[in-house]
Amino acid sequence: MSTEAALQSKLASGQFESEDLIPFFEFLAQRGNEDAEMQDEVEGWSGVIQFRLEGLGDAWLAVKDGVFEFGRGQQNAPAVTLTMPAADAARLFTGQLDPAEAVGTGVLRIEGDMTAALRLQALVEIAMDALAG
Repeated sequence: MSTEAALQSKLASGQFESEDLIPFFEFLAQRGNEDAEMQDEVEGWSGVIQFRLEGLGDAWLAVKDGVFEFGRGQQNAPAVTLTMPAADAARLFTGQLDPAEAVGTGVLRIEGDMTAALRLQALVEIAMDALAG
């Protein structure tokens, strides 16, 4: 089963969990390199979005000249760093946790460029819509 099909199955059955985040980020980067809507979203923007996922570790999504790349670990000088428990990140990306509520309650801490965080939110929505079919 492909990563995309596995993610679709998890989402359809309501079983998307923290262990699905890394495959989701890989899908997000792959989709970003192929999807015109995602390319439009990052037109003229380059930067790194750092994820600090408690219980899962660090990961990052980079965009440079319209090319998406994903990796594990830390990057120097990210545009924005998002810190949260991995389980809450899974809920956030699947729409079960409202971003404003997550920030307001301290579940999600954002350091850096808020516009990069909002750009990520748009990219995640596009990718999730693609997975929902």
